Amino acid sequence: MRDITRLLLSVSTVIVVLYQKNTILGVLFLGRVIVFAFIAVILNHKREPWVTKTAEVNSKLGGVYADTIVNHYNISVFGSLAKEYQKMKDAITHWYGIAHTSVLLSTGVYAIL
Repeated sequence: MRDITRLLLSVSTVIVVLYQKNTILGVLFLGRVIVFAFIAVILNHKREPWVTKTAEVNSKLGGVYADTIVNHYNISVFGSLAKEYQKMKDAITHWYGIAHTSVLLSTGVYAIL
């Protein structure tokens, strides 16, 4: 909250000073700030579902890891190792697809902003 307050105060001060010194520059800078804020809101809105999906998949992958670790002895004794490998492979592949897309979107958003 403190950072946004400081940012709003400094941007509004710059806009007021620019407007007093040169009206056109003040209006242009205000327009740029509005356009930049609008683009930032849109890009973050598009990125947010992927962040949520990544958190969900991370949680599911943690559950699969925990299940595999806890059942290690049973898997070894009863020979369902191939099934566990396939389960882990599917979970990791699904996690990688979601996490990779989320990272690409986040990187793109931060690169644009």
